[in-house]
Amino acid sequence: MGKISCDSCGKPMHGGGKKDQFTGNEYCEDCIGSEGRLKDYYVVKEKMVLFYMDKYDYPRSGAEQVVIGQLKMMPAWEKRTKW
Repeated sequence: MGKISCDSCGKPMHGGGKKDQFTGNEYCEDCIGSEGRLKDYYVVKEKMVLFYMDKYDYPRSGAEQVVIGQLKMMPAWEKRTKW
């Protein structure tokens, strides 16, 4: 069956993620680059910040706080120490 949500951003995948060709981990299409690897943290973070600003009309600072809080809980970024 596939993963329920992306291990990078938490987006629902409805069983259709893409595997990172180097680690075998499964991520959504927004978090996997064309080369088959998980995109850089800052790229994922910025895309999510822009989403919150657009969808929920958050100011940038509020969107960044929400996104950083969410990313801290994601398995893809659990070993990260700089936020």
